[in-house]
Order: sequence, then C-alpha cells, then structure tokens
Amino acid sequence: MKGKKYSPKIWNKNYVSESFWFCKPINGSQGKGVIITKNPEKIRNKFSMIIQENITSSLYQERKWDLRIYVLHRIINNKFETYLYFNGIIRLAPEKFKKNNLNKRSLVTNTSSYSKADDRNELNLCFDKHPNYKDFLYKIIVTIKDVHNTLIKQKFKRKKFKCQNHLFGYDFIFDQNHNPFILEVNTKPAGISKNNSQPIKDMKKKMYKNLYQKFIKSVFLEQTVENDGFIYCASDNINYF
Repeated sequence: MKGKKYSPKIWNKNYVSESFWFCKPINGSQGKGVIITKNPEKIRNKFSMIIQENITSSLYQERKWDLRIYVLHRIINNKFETYLYFNGIIRLAPEKFKKNNLNKRSLVTNTSSYSKADDRNELNLCFDKHPNYKDFLYKIIVTIKDVHNTLIKQKFKRKKFKCQNHLFGYDFIFDQNHNPFILEVNTKPAGISKNNSQPIKDMKKKMYKNLYQKFIKSVFLEQTVENDGFIYCASDNINYF
C-alpha cells in the first residue's frame, strides 16, 4: 500500500519531520514492544520494526482513538470478493490526550494495554454509536474498495476448493480533517475478550452469527440470509499463475 493516501508515512533516515513516530515490532501484537520517539535513528532494533509517523488525529471524548473494522476477503468460484461488516470497535486511549505528551497511556489504544482500573465500558465502544458514523463508514468503504483493487492485481496459485473465507481486522485512524488511514491489518483478529465492553461482546457474537449465515450456511446449504450486516464492496475474477 506504499504511496496510497490512506497509508501512514514510513520513516527513513532521509525523511525529516518534527513529528513523533510509532515504532512497532514487525511480528508484534497487542501493543507490546511499541516505542514512541521523536528520533527513530536512536532506536537500537529499528530495522526489525515498522516506524510510522504520528497522525494528528481527531479526538473522541478528549482521547485518541482508533477503529477496528472487520473485512472478509473470500475466493469463491474463481472470484475474489470483499465484504465489510457494518460495525466495529472504537478503542479509546485510557488517558486524555495532551499535546507533546509521549505517555503511552494517552497515545496507545490497544485494549490489551488496559489496566485493571480502566473501565472497559467507557473505553470500548461500538462504531455505529459515533456521531460521524455514516461519514466515516462511507470513507472506509471507499478505502476498502481501493485495497481490493490493489489485491486483485496480485497473482493467485490455483487451488481446487469451493469456497475459502478469511476474516481480517483492519485498524483505522482518522486525522483532524476526517481522512482515513490504515494503521495495520491483522490476519487473526482477536475474538471475544475480557477487555471488551459488554456492547462489544454482543456485537461480536452477532457478527460471528452473521458470518456463519452469509459465508458458510448460504453457500453450502444454499439458503439466502437477509440483513446479515455485511456490506458488499467488490468482486473480480482471479488472476492465476
């Protein structure tokens, strides 16, 4: 996705910026090992990290936040299809944002970083409750369609199967002008967690049910399902080797 307008700037020693940077281990997860710095050159293991420039984001409830959106890419009948679930997870930083403060508690939103004292019901919210939900959802759909168009240019190795589904967790952030950026894509998004609020647990249960109904039951039992919650984005013939 290099060069895409929704891709954060990646550090190199020739790029000069007065901003600060998020250094994330390439194979890391759950916010572990993240380093926030104004000078990535001093990071000892910088070449084993993805170093992204900070995005001056919009705030929600005076906090930084990101958004976990669920995207299903599937291959069926020699077609590559992409669907987007209508809901997702707003993840708020545990502490309110303060300019030039590099405290992780005010900058990192991953739910795994919550402490026992943090109120999950205040920090973990359903996306469809955000006041700008419709605007943000539209921009996400446009972005995911572009991702689909990028992926379909890749060559796939032919396999004999009727249907293959893969659910991804796309992490978005919106800048002050409400432009979307993809922070990362998770190939194994977490299921229901103790760090989820009750509304998020309920949303995930509904999504998993919708997932089964639309992409498994409807295919193998040939039963049409109404109001499954997944938004169609795109479908194209696969470019095989």
